[in-house]
Amino acid sequence: MIVFSKPPSIYYGDVESDENDSTVHLETEIYKSTISPDGKLVAVRNEHDIDIWDVGKGVLRTKLKLEHKPFSFAFSHDGRLIATGTSNDNMVRLFDTAQGKLVSELKAHTKGTIFLGTAVYSLAFAPNGKWLASGGHDGRVVVWDLGKRKPLWQAQIEGPPIVCSLAFSPDSSLLAGSFENAGPQRGIRVWKVSGNTD
Repeated sequence: MIVFSKPPSIYYGDVESDENDSTVHLETEIYKSTISPDGKLVAVRNEHDIDIWDVGKGVLRTKLKLEHKPFSFAFSHDGRLIATGTSNDNMVRLFDTAQGKLVSELKAHTKGTIFLGTAVYSLAFAPNGKWLASGGHDGRVVVWDLGKRKPLWQAQIEGPPIVCSLAFSPDSSLLAGSFENAGPQRGIRVWKVSGNTD
């Protein structure tokens, strides 16, 4: 799967054969995109909304109409949920991908000290299907228990810097996060995730 920003379109096919290749042309500009782990869905962000496409069928599955601009978004490993982090209200929201209905809202972060200080900048679902990690402009990393909709574990990076990206290890026991500040502070940290606050 390849997403083109100009002209806005999604190319879906097999790298070894062009027999079943297809292209979906979009009507709006693409700012960001991600594909579900099973390769069946693509989420495409335009100015304020997220369109979820069934790329095999080449049809729009659902549209998420969001009040605040989505800064980050990620699919769950089974493709049933998509998490969004906004640039305005420190919230993580969970939607079902079938109908685009809001499932849950998680108050994730506090206001940071630099530009876009209320943004939830990064999101990652754990492969175990039980957890969701969020990182913000406040330098906090939170791992959420999706069953209880409560924080399971959290860490604070001093600074605070922007938590730019997050990724779980395949067994979900480790969480890696990259971060940077407006100054020279930047790097990668790896945490062992547990039920305790770090």
